Amino acid sequence: MDDSRANVAEHALQTLLDLTRMLGQEVELEAVLQAVVEAAHSLVGGNHASIRLLDEPGEQLLSGARAGEGIRHEPVEFKPKDGVAGWVVEHGQLANVPDTAEDSRWVDKPGQGFVSRSILAVPIFGE
Repeated sequence: MDDSRANVAEHALQTLLDLTRMLGQEVELEAVLQAVVEAAHSLVGGNHASIRLLDEPGEQLLSGARAGEGIRHEPVEFKPKDGVAGWVVEHGQLANVPDTAEDSRWVDKPGQGFVSRSILAVPIFGE
């Protein structure tokens, strides 16, 4: 393994170890969500990462945590059937969209503060 791949692997391992340590402690949900989104942003390497939470009545996908370019802007509103994120909520499956311009599920939201050319959306289930 060359040095650059070894550095990437070491960074990934350290990030996951740090996250695992945090999850083993008694920590507020908001701090855990922020740590998870920052780890995902670091490991995947996109321009933005976020966790959306379905509100109690199931009417809004709320911004639970964000990292990257979009944090300088207010989160945009999503309803459970809006865009790729809404599709993930509805189907309970991940969506890997390599080109948002070619995917009918993609919804461009004004005021987002960054451009998304691809998206990886993964459902997270909790109690």
